[in-house]
Amino acid sequence: TESNAEVCSEAKDVVILAVKPNVVEECCKDIVKVPSSALVISIAAGVTLETLQKQLHGRRVVRVMPNTPCVVGEAASGFAM
Repeated sequence: TESNAEVCSEAKDVVILAVKPNVVEECCKDIVKVPSSALVISIAAGVTLETLQKQLHGRRVVRVMPNTPCVVGEAASGFAM
């Protein structure tokens, strides 16, 4: 199994943060260890954009909140930058 830092070190353009809210802080610590200009896209429920920006120390961050119908392939998602 690869660590979060190993995966992030290979990211060229985008890192998708798709984890439970209780592990976001731990994952962000791994993400900031790796020098990268990759955009971080978070779909972690209940984690604010402000929280992500503080934990990711100035990285480009987008927060996306997919809605329930995405489970069946029909969805709309709101995003904040």
